Formats: sequence, C-alpha cells, structure tokens
Amino acid sequence: MPGGLAGYQIYVSRNDSAYALVATVDSSTLIYNYTSFNNGDSVQIAVVAFNSDTTILASSNYERFIATVIKPPAYIYLTSLSVDTSDNHVDIRWLVDNNAKIYEYQVYNSEDSATWATIPDANNGVEQVPVPVARFASYIDSTVQPQYGPYYYYVQGYDSCMTSTNTPPGEIVSLQGTLSDYYQITLTWNYFELYGATVQRYDLFRDIGNGSGLVFDKSFGPNVITCIDSVFQDTASIGQFCYLIQAAYTLNLPLANNYDTSEISLSNITCVDHRPIIYIPNAFVYNGVNNFFKPRIIFGDPAGYSMSIFDRYGGKIFETHDVNGAWDGTRNGSPVDQGGYAYLITFTALDGTPVTRSGIVMFLKK
Repeated sequence: MPGGLAGYQIYVSRNDSAYALVATVDSSTLIYNYTSFNNGDSVQIAVVAFNSDTTILASSNYERFIATVIKPPAYIYLTSLSVDTSDNHVDIRWLVDNNAKIYEYQVYNSEDSATWATIPDANNGVEQVPVPVARFASYIDSTVQPQYGPYYYYVQGYDSCMTSTNTPPGEIVSLQGTLSDYYQITLTWNYFELYGATVQRYDLFRDIGNGSGLVFDKSFGPNVITCIDSVFQDTASIGQFCYLIQAAYTLNLPLANNYDTSEISLSNITCVDHRPIIYIPNAFVYNGVNNFFKPRIIFGDPAGYSMSIFDRYGGKIFETHDVNGAWDGTRNGSPVDQGGYAYLITFTALDGTPVTRSGIVMFLKK
C-alpha cells in the first residue's frame, strides 16, 4: 500500500442499520472482539485497511451472521438429595436459571467434602442438557454406599464456551444403628445440609419384622441426631429391627426467583440384628406346675435348631429339632428317675452366629 499500511477500521451494521465505525486498530492487530450486540441480532461486519495519511483505503468482504449470546446461568442450586431406599442409590435434583445457555452438567460426590470425584456413567460422566434448558434437572448416583457414611454433592453447569457455574455443596443423611445393650438399639445420623434449606424435624420410621414394613415412630427436633430405641415390647419379633430417618425441610432461594417450597430427604435403611436372649429353666417337676423342660428364645430367629437330653451315662434320651419342642421328663413314655440331666441346645442365630448352650436340668417328682 503506497505510504505504508497504517491500520484497520472495523465497521458494524446491526439489524440492517447504517454501518458505524466501532474501532480502529494498528497494522499489527488482526483480531478484534466486538461485544455490543444482543442475542438474535443480525450483525454485518466489514474491515477497511488505510495508509498513513488515510488517502488510500481497501475494504474487505462483508461478513453477516445471526448472533448467539452464550449466557452463563445466574444460579444453579441443589434442591434435593435423598436416598432411594429401593436400591440404595442417591437421587440428586437441582434448579437452574433456564434463561441461560447450558451445554452440559457434571455431578461430583465426596466422602469428606474435601476430595471430590466426578460420577461416571454411560456418557463418560457428562449429562447433556436438552434445548431449551429445563428449570429442573436430576441425576441418580449408583456408585455410593450411603449405609456406611454420608456423601456430599455439588453440580457444575457448563456453557458452550466451557465456562462453569457450581451449586453450593449439600450432604445426604446417613443413618447408623448399633445394638448398645439388651433390648436397646442406638441410632445416629448426620445433619442434613443443603444451601437455602432449613430442617424442621427428623422423622424416625421403624420396621420390627412383623410384615407391616416401615412405620412412623417418632419425630425429633432439627438439632437432634441420635436416639435410643427400646425393643423390649417387641419380643415376639424375629429380632431384626430396621430404621429410616426422614429430614423434613423448607427450601428458600431468593436469587432463584424467590423459589420457596417444602421437601423431604430420606436416609438409607439400617438394620440391626438383636442377639438371641435365651432363658433356660434349671428344674421342672413331673406332673407339677412347671412340668416340662423347654428353653425360651427371644429374638434370633433360630435356624437348624436342636435340643438333646442325656442321662448320667451320656446316653441320649430325648431329641427335638422343633424350636417349640419340650421334654416332659420321660423316656419311651415312662418317667425317668429323679435327678440331674444334661442338655445341649444348638442353633444358628439370625445374623449367622452359631449358638450353643449346655448345662444340667433337675428333674423332680412329687
């Protein structure tokens, strides 16, 4: 260019308006970012090169396009973290600014809220977002075991420029149960955590194995995360007691168009097997009030039950495999001599523990 290339002028026409000079750059600049347009605008651009005294101009071709604005979400919030008790998975649900342009979501979990991992799935961990963007989205995490401890979650939303927006993290409720004493089960759980959530109460549900399933038992305040459950009144059950905690909470998110609702979050189901309690009489009287020998087994759901009675020489004089079977003090239909007789009781408890009891029972005659 005679006189030397001095620079470039950038001209823009928006929505078929007259061209306007929007910038002048030096001769070494070959890139310019223009941002003064709205989503859906018709934009036409041309570049003009000029020499040092602007007497010589050279115009480029004209480039025309419809502008698409990549708008990141103003917010993404978790709204629900709950254990699906049918398969022990965690159901995750979140609320998003659906005026944004989102390309994909990524869900993260953690056992300690410090080390986070992406959740893999058939799409290599990526949840593609439908167009237009739905206000609510959800995901099911099948990689965790909430019965062993709480899990933390957050969701990351990406636009097509790979700019990310994160939800604040949340924490599910994990319930643990231990047999702390005879007829006494101690239950503990963690606080339910979710941004914008206020826990109103924790509801305890229990299943005593009578076929009724999980039944509401009692409620606790939002600051209570442990209780002791007495099973003394449930001695007719097989001895397995299962529990679930439900966190009832309100959710208020002013920045999300004042989103306000009530929700519940379920914990995992935890089951505790009560060890067998065995009462064995030390004597009985032929034709008396207590006229047979039979242990009373509370809990345990005995399997492979056997009770044998032996005389003083070690000979077996009675045997039953019926947990309700009893020895009436006879052998072959005739009463045995008064005295002490050895017994051996064996079975397998509900939790798989082998149980053996042996001793001497006194047989008395009036």
